[in-house]
Amino acid sequence: MVKASIQSLREDYPVDVIFQPDIRQIRANFADQLSRATNRYDRQNTLLLEGVHQMSARSVAVKQQTGEVNQQLDIVQEEVRLSRQHIEQVKKKFAPYPIASFTIMFKPPPLPLTPSSVA
Repeated sequence: MVKASIQSLREDYPVDVIFQPDIRQIRANFADQLSRATNRYDRQNTLLLEGVHQMSARSVAVKQQTGEVNQQLDIVQEEVRLSRQHIEQVKKKFAPYPIASFTIMFKPPPLPLTPSSVA
């Protein structure tokens, strides 16, 4: 009797319909999900590569600017060195003379205020 009821269930509800999923639908779903994931990965990869290229270009620009600034700094440092050297030469040249000898010893008289000089 049990065998007969199992047999009738099998005839009424075939196993392949109940328990076997549609392989074509599974493959299509999997292919669709794989395609979406691949496209998402490709977009992210492209964005990352663009970011890397931009950062690389910025890095090159910063290196160039740093080089230019370093050159300008070297020029300024050389000018400062030459200025200090010149100051030392001037100090050595005028060292024997007392500082007071360079002051103006006389004051010119003030101009008279006459009507012709005011007008």
